[in-house]
Amino acid sequence: MRTVHASVEVAAPPSAAWALYADTARTPAWVPFVEEVLETSGPLEVGMIYRERTRLLGATAVNTWRVIELEPERRRVEVSRDLGIDSRLTITFEPTGRGTRIRQVTELRSRLPRPFAWAHELVGAAG
Repeated sequence: MRTVHASVEVAAPPSAAWALYADTARTPAWVPFVEEVLETSGPLEVGMIYRERTRLLGATAVNTWRVIELEPERRRVEVSRDLGIDSRLTITFEPTGRGTRIRQVTELRSRLPRPFAWAHELVGAAG
């Protein structure tokens, strides 16, 4: 399994940062490798499913994500099983003195046999 960590501090309260992430259809406006959100099953809630087209390392793919945990303005967890890899994305929102720290942790577990799984996870982490 490969784990990728990213974080950023924004000069906005958690409610404003959350509003950006909660509007799944607008993700391509601020995530460079997401080309298009193809569909969503409804508003952001546990069980919501969305499909997005991404471009990583020059390759286009379509991934389906399902929201499995949701704590508004605090935490969002979603999973995908596309492209032979099990992915879990956890996004947290933490108030700071100057705004909000947004952290993303992505866990990738390839279903390919080793040693191919290692390379598969590495490519998945490149996003």
